[in-house]
Amino acid sequence: NMVGGTIPSAVNVIGECGGKGVAIWDANSDGNKVYGNWIGFATNGTTNMPIAGEGIFIGNGAKANIVGGQPLSYRNVVGNAALSAILLWKTNDNLIYGNWAGFQPAGEPAPCAAGGIILSDTASGNRIINNFVGNVAGDGCALDNASQNTIQGNLIGFAYGGVIAAPIGQRCLTAYNGSANNLIGGIVSGQGNRFGNAQGGLAMWNAQANTIQGNYFGLTKSNHPAGFTGEVIYLDSGSSDNWIGGTVIAARNVITGGNNGIAIGGATTLRNRVRMNSIFGSRALGINLWGNYGAFGVTQNDSLAADT
Repeated sequence: NMVGGTIPSAVNVIGECGGKGVAIWDANSDGNKVYGNWIGFATNGTTNMPIAGEGIFIGNGAKANIVGGQPLSYRNVVGNAALSAILLWKTNDNLIYGNWAGFQPAGEPAPCAAGGIILSDTASGNRIINNFVGNVAGDGCALDNASQNTIQGNLIGFAYGGVIAAPIGQRCLTAYNGSANNLIGGIVSGQGNRFGNAQGGLAMWNAQANTIQGNYFGLTKSNHPAGFTGEVIYLDSGSSDNWIGGTVIAARNVITGGNNGIAIGGATTLRNRVRMNSIFGSRALGINLWGNYGAFGVTQNDSLAADT
């Protein structure tokens, strides 16, 4: 099935829904294409027509669907949702490409009251590529018990073009509740995500063996500040065996504009590797391995310890 299309006459304009804007449910709901729709608007693209649920929902065993694409006419524009713009729940192998979440078709803000693009409850094998996410009250992108997904080339906290701020209410990306083996960015040109204009860049709680490479935190595409009110990258609560950076220059993350550049803490947060990143412009520390009874900052020497 195809919902919408790539020419103006094929576009669906969906608004004032008591539930979700577009929903693809259940096993065997596979291989559908969702192209070029305006969700949360009137036909003029500027009048708000709220959605009571998510703008786009794929879940409960539906798989291998395509939402958006290239060129620009394939994008879905989702705004004015009471919940998240796009939710993938218990679903595998979908492609979410080039969509605008939290914007009007002309690029003006169209806030969503929860998050941007959310993957949850065993969502795996999904690819979240080249989307623009902004003007959302929650996280720009979230991985909640979601593993083996690819998050690449997205601009989160920016409008189209990557220069104008489109604020994120919480963090640009979070991974938690056992989310593992996700690839966030990459070492090939264009695979890195750009995060900015949020409370934080990336936060992980109980997230394991994820790879964070080639991303830009706290800068616009024109290299102007687009910082964070809190930590840029934060790992806690058993987030272990993650890679931040890598062993080649292309794997480096550029990290700037927060309290601590990278903050890693908690007694069960182990074996994380931080290599070859560019970290500058932090208000506190570049890398903070905190164990100071839960407090950030340089841990003071113990006058009774043998190393003082």
